[in-house]
Amino acid sequence: MQTVYLGWGSGGLKSFRLMVFCAVLILALQSQLLLAQTGGQQVVEEVVVTGSYIRGTPEDAASPVTVTTREELDMTGNPNIVEMLRAMGPIAGIDGETNQFQSNGLEAISNVNLRGLGAGRTLVLLNGSRVVPSPFFITQDGQQFVNTNAIPSIALSRVELLKDGASATYGSDAVAGVVNFITRSDFRGVEFQGAYKDIQDAEDPDYEAGMIIGFGTDRLDVVLSAAYQSRGELMVREKDWALRPFEANSTPGGWSSIGNPGTFFPVNALAEAATAGTSIFGAARPDPSCNVVGGSTQTFACRFRYTEFDNLAEEEEHYQIFLEATYALSDASRVKAEVLYAVDEATEWDTSPSYPPQALLDGDQIVVPGMPHYDDFLARNDLVGDPAWSNGALFWGRTFGVAGKNGQPRQGPREYDTYRFSLGLEGEFDNGVGYLTKATYGFSQGSRFTPDGRTDHLAYAYRGLGGPNCDRAGFYADPDGSGVVPGSGNLGSGDCYYYNPFTSGFAASASATAPGVPGPGSADVTLQNDPGLQDWLEEDLGSKPETEQIVLDFILNGESNVVAGGGNVAWAAGLQWRKDEYKNKLAANSNNVITPCAFGIQPGETSTVPDTPINGGANIIPSWTYTCTGAGAFNFLAASAPFAEDQDVFATFGEIQVPFSTSFEAQIAVRYEDYGGDVGSTFDPKVALRWDAADTVTLRGSISSSFRAPTLNQLGGEFTSLSFVNPALAFKAVDTRGNPNLAPEEAITTNFGVIWQPSDVASFSLDYWNFDFKDPIVLEPYNDIVSACLDTESPINELACGKVLFQDPSAPSAASIQRVAVDYQNGPDIETNGLDFSASYDVVLNNSILTLGADGTYIMEYKVDAWLWSDSFDAEGRLNADTTVVRPLPELKVNLYTNWASGGHNLRLDVYHTSDYDDDRAGINPGVPAGTEIDEHWTADLHYNFRFNSDNTRLFASIYNVTDEDPPFVRLDLNYDPYTHNPFGRIVKVGVQHRFEGGLFQ
Repeated sequence: MQTVYLGWGSGGLKSFRLMVFCAVLILALQSQLLLAQTGGQQVVEEVVVTGSYIRGTPEDAASPVTVTTREELDMTGNPNIVEMLRAMGPIAGIDGETNQFQSNGLEAISNVNLRGLGAGRTLVLLNGSRVVPSPFFITQDGQQFVNTNAIPSIALSRVELLKDGASATYGSDAVAGVVNFITRSDFRGVEFQGAYKDIQDAEDPDYEAGMIIGFGTDRLDVVLSAAYQSRGELMVREKDWALRPFEANSTPGGWSSIGNPGTFFPVNALAEAATAGTSIFGAARPDPSCNVVGGSTQTFACRFRYTEFDNLAEEEEHYQIFLEATYALSDASRVKAEVLYAVDEATEWDTSPSYPPQALLDGDQIVVPGMPHYDDFLARNDLVGDPAWSNGALFWGRTFGVAGKNGQPRQGPREYDTYRFSLGLEGEFDNGVGYLTKATYGFSQGSRFTPDGRTDHLAYAYRGLGGPNCDRAGFYADPDGSGVVPGSGNLGSGDCYYYNPFTSGFAASASATAPGVPGPGSADVTLQNDPGLQDWLEEDLGSKPETEQIVLDFILNGESNVVAGGGNVAWAAGLQWRKDEYKNKLAANSNNVITPCAFGIQPGETSTVPDTPINGGANIIPSWTYTCTGAGAFNFLAASAPFAEDQDVFATFGEIQVPFSTSFEAQIAVRYEDYGGDVGSTFDPKVALRWDAADTVTLRGSISSSFRAPTLNQLGGEFTSLSFVNPALAFKAVDTRGNPNLAPEEAITTNFGVIWQPSDVASFSLDYWNFDFKDPIVLEPYNDIVSACLDTESPINELACGKVLFQDPSAPSAASIQRVAVDYQNGPDIETNGLDFSASYDVVLNNSILTLGADGTYIMEYKVDAWLWSDSFDAEGRLNADTTVVRPLPELKVNLYTNWASGGHNLRLDVYHTSDYDDDRAGINPGVPAGTEIDEHWTADLHYNFRFNSDNTRLFASIYNVTDEDPPFVRLDLNYDPYTHNPFGRIVKVGVQHRFEGGLFQ
């Protein structure tokens, strides 16, 4: 049985919805009955501004729409899509220019996040039609989104931002609003554009190139746009503020207690601690050479700053091709086709040289006397004969650290391919009724591979049996695996290698603080880890998920025979069917069905590496037993489950525009959308009013219900990501599991605004907005789960511990956490409201115009109710680092601008301000209280344009962040908030644009 979800719960509002729906249907049917009474062909018109299917809807309609034109983009230095979106006040916390620790694994692609409500709640349209979502979703909240980097900026005519709920018009995903990218479909001529951008301290400059060609006849328009962007790598170590000492930002701050050089637990000391019942950490001994090669000896461990090998900007390349063709079949009809192809790739995605093992205290990382590197370590540090070290030591650390992997960070490519095809027929019947029928197909595939160490390879290498050509099968030849066949192995020689975890294992440090410093003990080159062994220890895990979407639209619009006080009632109605598919395709070694475990065993089974005698039998490497949990064959990254699902959605919708007078009109829209299955259906209305209260004052307001169904990845499948788990003070694997029992989320959206235009040179607007969410789909917070599990007094302790895997389940501790499982749930209710404001004033001088302006967004509150995993809180003005519900939300975001235009010259200054906000966490850095303030931030951008050659040639130059302001300090991995602040410093951009017309292009 299906469930019909009504955004407003009360019976009175249900009746109101039914009344609105009936009114729209009656008017639409009446209009159809009157078709024969009207006649005459009319030229096809462009239909609407975003937010309505009724022709002629003005930009200052009842719903708030911000329009950014091509000319405005030119005046601000032709920003790319990410730069343009980040500058908009209502948009908060987008992915795009974020470092990998807060990028949700979405390097090279970007999204839109209106009101900070989540990218999955903002609908993205291209020329009024849906765009296929990205195959990689946001790991923080599981929301799918459209990759806006796939859209070539040179093709844009304007960008329309509808800052109001629009589910009644567009359906699911339009909860927070709509961004509609509209292209230059009638462009004629040839235009070339190129730009060079120098980011201070980047390894290479950025390059941008674009071309648009438009030609045709009286009936035909063909426009081809192509764009290319190349981004240079900006390493973290190039910015001093991004690398702070452990004392300045201990955790997360980029510092890990699991490093290389590492920390050692003498086996004898571990045994004594176990006998005495004391903490094993009292027996920990940091590597004595820790500080020499770039580590930091703090508390019990040798700390490693993993961020030194990462980037603030990855090396990227972007290609976009967009072709659109329009052919007029008659004066009243035309056919239009669109083709989009885009590639977005991070060609050299750099990351930490290795990840730490999930099982930190297992017996696989044991070193014993008789191993040449252990004997060297004891001799160099005067530990020979020390009883604590006589039986060996357990290594607490990672495979590669300050020396890099073969001296370099690890790299993993990311690539995203997007295809979109659209074919539509639009026009007017003889009676003036307009029609549009359109079919749109989209396909997107992502490819993401990341290296990680194999559990079995590392276990063998610790025992001198590492390397691709080592005969391990011959060494462990006993059928029962109980012992070693004498003479059949070649431990640590020939083609078999020991892995050396000491500083003697690398030639020199590659850390930012001790570059080129030799590893103590490395003068004996036979102790250095063989390059081939280093490569063999790791493999690339990866996936190639796909999304596919088909959308069929049929829309009618026109004027009815019903006359109100201000004219005829206009109407629109339509049908839509769409099919969404999601497939999670995995490499064999990343698929927990094909490769659930190391050593080729199955979940629940064990594999034992037996006692290994060395040094002529004088010493023994103790046996180690591996138990398969089904998480895959790797030390840190987990295998995922393959997943494939599809969904059909049917919708019918209608709207009317009633001009009660020449100064007062109402717009009413309704939509019924059916998802089938357990998801059910929804019925959503919207009422918007616009009143010209005076010649200079317009009032507007709207109220609507919105709906968002769970996406396919939220309903099923299992995916794994890396997240910093606060109680463990380390990154851990977090398994995200789909929930087939999810209910859709609903929201009531209201907006009230005033537009005041006292003269032709002055304009002011103010809008109050409110979003009230019920049952939002959220991801369980892993930090709260772990905290509740470790708190034996917590009433949800048992439930929480069922989601945490410990190395030893009988003795759970923060140090022994291996992974955490979280599920999608219908979470806490959310209510947020605030103000959007804008103002502009033109000063007419002799031969020039000076424009002064401001626009921004002020968030008044963002209330999150209590639920199972957390208490209620107000997210406004907070970093919100420990919640999966919302991202950082500074209270105020404003842009002040001055523009001077004279002849062919245009000079613009933009000043951006973000207010201060609280880092609301506690217990992360010792001595740092909750509510620590993150400073406000001011930056200024300067743009100059010069047009000449009859306006066909334009030179432009921009200086972003003129005063080279650093981002405010925040207690995150790279010491800043990438969702809010830009880390690049001063950027200089210069470019040229040239256009010519003639012949075929005129």
